[in-house]
Amino acid sequence: MRNAIANLRSAVELKQGNGVGPLVYVRSGPGPQLLLNYYRNTLGHVFIHEAYIVSALHMTRFQGAKQDWLKSQSEFIRSILQDEYITRQISFDESLARMQQSGRGTVVVSLDRTVVSVPRNDTTTRRLVFIASFVWPVVECYWTVALYLRSLQPDKGMPLVLLSHKAFLHQFCYSCE
Repeated sequence: MRNAIANLRSAVELKQGNGVGPLVYVRSGPGPQLLLNYYRNTLGHVFIHEAYIVSALHMTRFQGAKQDWLKSQSEFIRSILQDEYITRQISFDESLARMQQSGRGTVVVSLDRTVVSVPRNDTTTRRLVFIASFVWPVVECYWTVALYLRSLQPDKGMPLVLLSHKAFLHQFCYSCE
């Protein structure tokens, strides 16, 4: 984070926080916004495979889950968002292994045979939330659109594929509370 902020000093301003660390403010004007949006979007493509897994873990409030369930949920998230991100295909197992090996500083998941568990500490939670934050805005937009489309024809049934998406989005969005 410090290296990224050092490279982007022209776009941000640091102010002293209340003991948790410095607060980062975006400077006014379109230039800083565009620069930061560019880097955010680029990082989204870098962390997307891990974000699918972390988003599924989020539905358990980071308590952990059986690996088969986690794989099916993260694959479902990937299938919903497959047209949103341009990236090479990486398997669930490879993504999980990358998270374990800490190649990107994301040592947040440990395997215990068929169960994926999450270490319980603030650093891990912050890393998980950071990684998932690349997917959450897109999922929330899908949820909003699904609710809007449903309100247009409340008397009619929904196609099965839309119902499964809606059920996932409902579970995901309400696990944020």
